[in-house]
Amino acid sequence: MQKEALTSYNLQELRERFKQLGVEPYRANQVLNWVYKRFEDNFQNMTDLP
Repeated sequence: MQKEALTSYNLQELRERFKQLGVEPYRANQVLNWVYKRFEDNFQNMTDLP
């Protein structure tokens, strides 16, 4: 699977991509909140994600 930059997606596109991958779409909101509001780029530090 090719890596894709999260920042290349808007919220709706990321929600759809997560849905395609079998991930609950609301997780896109959580990820973008971490990236854009908390400036976090390490998924291990995103404590509200499984």
